[in-house]
Amino acid sequence: MLKNTLLLLFLFIISQPAFADAMPKGYQKYHFATGVTVDSILIQESDDANFSSFDTLKTYRRFYYTYCENNECRLVGHRYKQFQRLVLFTGGRQLYSAVYEPTGSNPAFEVNLQNGTYVVTETTPFLFRGTTGEILRALIITLLLELLTALTMLNKWISKRNIGFIALANCISLPVAWLLCDAIAPYTGSPFILILLLEVVIVVFEYLFLKYFIRELPAARLLSFTLVANVFSFLAGGILYIITSFL
Repeated sequence: MLKNTLLLLFLFIISQPAFADAMPKGYQKYHFATGVTVDSILIQESDDANFSSFDTLKTYRRFYYTYCENNECRLVGHRYKQFQRLVLFTGGRQLYSAVYEPTGSNPAFEVNLQNGTYVVTETTPFLFRGTTGEILRALIITLLLELLTALTMLNKWISKRNIGFIALANCISLPVAWLLCDAIAPYTGSPFILILLLEVVIVVFEYLFLKYFIRELPAARLLSFTLVANVFSFLAGGILYIITSFL
């Protein structure tokens, strides 16, 4: 019964723009109100609200330029600054929106034309807004995936107490790794090394945490569970990330 419930919750959550066991990913969704049509967009960013100097939002060191369909644009970009503005390409013209401030790596926006100005309003649900919301979304999916893995691999040792400790381990490890990401990223020099280091930290912590609290679980089985659960949640998160980027 619990396994079926977790599976149903997982299927519901994947319809949302969230990514399991993953580091912050710049994912933005723009919906254009009726009467606003665009061919594609770029995003410029600045630490200055007056945009005296600015950069163009990038993904993996490249400018991100996206085409839009059905009055909606989705794009990916990393390391943006406090203020942003849209560059809209429509009918061969290049137009600019008013300046706005996103509140996290995965915000959603509504774009309206008001008195000749494109106004961008954030519509991200309050529960999922900003860094706290990003961590919460990733944590929900990670918990569902790892608990499903536990029910499959640790059936002999499953109890409410042990499920609680598995959930608690994730509630500690994922937010810490998420917050560590930005702190250590400048020193790694490679997204692959960064992800590898953080995943190693997560696996080691969860193994030691669960070994201490679930003493009846054999060490070899616990290690295999920790590795499989984290690989599963990481890969699932990456797949969801790619899929939702193109929906």
